[in-house]
Amino acid sequence: MVMIFYPIHQTYGQLAGGILLSMERTDIYRNISILSSALGIILCYFFIAPSTYLIPGLDLGATGLALKMVVVQIIGVNIIIYFVCRSLKKSFVSTLGWQIVPLIALFSTGYLSALVKSHIGFANAGLMGTLFSVFLFGVLYLCAAVMLCWMFPVLLGLKRGELVGYMNRFRTYVRDVLDRMR
Repeated sequence: MVMIFYPIHQTYGQLAGGILLSMERTDIYRNISILSSALGIILCYFFIAPSTYLIPGLDLGATGLALKMVVVQIIGVNIIIYFVCRSLKKSFVSTLGWQIVPLIALFSTGYLSALVKSHIGFANAGLMGTLFSVFLFGVLYLCAAVMLCWMFPVLLGLKRGELVGYMNRFRTYVRDVLDRMR
């Protein structure tokens, strides 16, 4: 569950790292990588070491390793993004907001979907009830996420007109496919 954040920030890191490399700022990239590696060693000990050691750790095992990877990734990527924003004279705070706002929106959607699903009552209905429950949760989450993105297209980096244009092209594509099938 902790590792779900890793690919999100890995993508941010690849994009921001690519910008640094294209600006020929490999010195910054190298220094951030060294700092991240050193931080990773420290956090690895802190999260994984048993609480009985002379310098006690949290004894989190595999969860601690996952947590260390995500924390180091988030810190390292945000340092890279900071330097990219500074070089491009863009606001780091707004970029940070673009990392947080979509996550809050989607977690809220997931929480509300789970809340609705829990009130329906298929929890103890055997395998078929569990499968139906998972399907229902997925449908509820998908509907809520689509509605959220429709109401706030800026979460996708789009404007309302662009979103409508994509929807119209999708409808035309589906209509063409259905016509060919007849």
